[in-house]
Amino acid sequence: MEKKISIVDFKESLPDETTREVREDEKLCDTCGGFGIIYNKNRGVVKTCPDCFKGKIKVCKHCGKELKRSRYRCNCNEAKEEYEKERLKNALKRKEKATKVDLDYIIENNLFMYDDINREYIPDIEDDINIDWAFATNPLLLTLNAEYIMENALEGLHESVYDAVEAEDYNKLQKVCDEINEKYKGYRSYYPDFSKWVDLSEYTK
Repeated sequence: MEKKISIVDFKESLPDETTREVREDEKLCDTCGGFGIIYNKNRGVVKTCPDCFKGKIKVCKHCGKELKRSRYRCNCNEAKEEYEKERLKNALKRKEKATKVDLDYIIENNLFMYDDINREYIPDIEDDINIDWAFATNPLLLTLNAEYIMENALEGLHESVYDAVEAEDYNKLQKVCDEINEKYKGYRSYYPDFSKWVDLSEYTK
């Protein structure tokens, strides 16, 4: 539903001129003139400018390309190289804070490894390894829980219903949950564990 509002009082409260702080890697948006909003005469509506963030556009410091709202970084070679260096720097910082573990830890716990530099998971040590080190991972398994399920199902109902549920029913539901968890225990998702890293230098080909 659209509703009309008066902007007369709002217009009168605005100054004739204003200033915007623009950094070296920014410029005022040509579409909205730096205001961050535009007026659609055909529809008679004011809306956020589609080309900028709050009236300003990022400009690549390497090639000068304007990075409009849909682009968060430039694709020029210099920008890519800087981004890769920054990503490597951040990865090494995380590694410095992590604890070194043996490859046996990965194998015994059936874990993937995570290449933080290339943002890739390594499922098997027998794959072609072209990095000297990687982070460990944390596995996420299906863990259905009766108490959690019941609490969500009973939320919004009268508290008397919650009090009426017997422990025996929780046990029945948990038994079913345990069976399903066991059935699908082989299905896992993995997430980086930045607290542990593995030396792969001797496996690098």
